Amino acid sequence: MNTTTFKDQLNPLLDDVAQQIIELVRESVLATVTAGLGSTSPSVVVSAPTSAAAKPKPVVSAPEASKSKRIRRSKADLAKDDDNILAILKKEQGLKISGICERLGIDAEEKAKIGHSLGRLLEQGRVKKDGDRNTAKYSTAA
Repeated sequence: MNTTTFKDQLNPLLDDVAQQIIELVRESVLATVTAGLGSTSPSVVVSAPTSAAAKPKPVVSAPEASKSKRIRRSKADLAKDDDNILAILKKEQGLKISGICERLGIDAEEKAKIGHSLGRLLEQGRVKKDGDRNTAKYSTAA
């Protein structure tokens, strides 16, 4: 079989697969938008693909909006957090972030607050850091 004959046979098959993919994407987008608007029954029924290569992935609905908005904290709140961290580090030197969180009663989800506070305290020279990343231990600066 020469190259021209092979291309002549392959091009219609590729065009067909491309059309199926375009149709599946269109239907998937329509179903996602319909689901996002709150309708429980999309107006388009997705048909099964004709070949295994064109099998679509399941449609995932758009993520729900976050239930809680990010609340910007005041400078007074940030300063209070910094003071609480300094008080803990004065009592016990060489704590990891997890230890500081434990002593403050903060769960792991709010651990970023402590990281940001420690970053500020490090910049100000009020805290020193020994180690990197997971091995980092914090103490008050002498």
